[in-house]
Amino acid sequence: ASDKRQQIVESLLRSPDYADYFANKWTALLKNRRDDASDIKSNFAFHAWMRDSLLANKPYDQLVRERTQVLRALAREGGRIGFTSRVEVAATARGASSQQSLRGLVDGDGAQVHLQPRLEILTDDVRASHGATTGALDPATMFYLLSRGLDPQLARSLLEWAFLENALSRIADATLRRHAELVIATRLGSPVALEALQ
Repeated sequence: ASDKRQQIVESLLRSPDYADYFANKWTALLKNRRDDASDIKSNFAFHAWMRDSLLANKPYDQLVRERTQVLRALAREGGRIGFTSRVEVAATARGASSQQSLRGLVDGDGAQVHLQPRLEILTDDVRASHGATTGALDPATMFYLLSRGLDPQLARSLLEWAFLENALSRIADATLRRHAELVIATRLGSPVALEALQ
């Protein structure tokens, strides 16, 4: 009887229906935005990544252990961004690896970025790091670009795109990465980024 039960369980685990069902559950839980039409492609790509991971029988704890949290926030003229991040490494997550990298870029009068990383570690057997920094465009780099003949707006756009691309390039799924890059380059209004993506 237990052999028959094991065969049924194995059959269910190999079934695409199993992967679809739990991919739907996990993506509904983990997505941060569902209401904007521009997020449809990225939501489908995230679902496909989750489904493929489940079909490959990747253990849940491995899905969680492999996660790295990276945020790049850009605030322009009077823009304000606040982000609080909390990562907990549970006592049962021995051998886990957790990284947080939060960076903010302020560009213009009154722009503000407030970042608060929080990392709670409840086990000794863990590799973890976290950090947050906020700053303005580097004047020396800006001067270098201007001295090479770039106009100020193009130089600024190039530096902002490089800052954001640092996070976007880490997206493993090529379809999701491409979609995210196009959405952000469009919202950024960066001719440099849009040209680079062509």
